[in-house]
Amino acid sequence: MIVGNRVTSIEAKRGENEIKGLDIRIGFKDVRENNEILEIDYEYVASYREDAGEIKIGGTIFAKENEKTKKAILDAWKKDKRLPEDYMETALNNVNFMGAANGTIIAKVLNTAPPLLPPRLKMQKKSE
Repeated sequence: MIVGNRVTSIEAKRGENEIKGLDIRIGFKDVRENNEILEIDYEYVASYREDAGEIKIGGTIFAKENEKTKKAILDAWKKDKRLPEDYMETALNNVNFMGAANGTIIAKVLNTAPPLLPPRLKMQKKSE
C-alpha cells in the first residue's frame, strides 16, 4: 500500500510556440528498502508538443507492503530495472495523480495548459 509521495525536484519551461498537444511520460529511476518501507524514485514529464514547454517533476513514492510483495518488487527491480506488472498499475496511477495535481499549479504559473488528469491507467497484457 502506498503511504506517501514526496516531490524532490521540479523543472519547468515555457516555449514561445503555440501548444498543439501534450505527451506525458512516467519513468521509474530506482527502488530501495529503507526501514521496511519501499522507496520508489520516479520522474513525471509533461512535454508540450512543438517545443511549447515542459514540466518535469521528480519524486519518491513510499510504500509499505507485505514481505512477499516487497520481495517481488525488489527482485524485479534488481533483475530488470522494472516494477512487477501487478504493481506497475498502482505505482503509475499514484505518480500520474501527483504529476497532474502539481503540474496544474506549475502550468498556471507558466500560463500554459495544465497536464489534465487522464482516467485511471489500467495495465493490459500484450496479446501474442
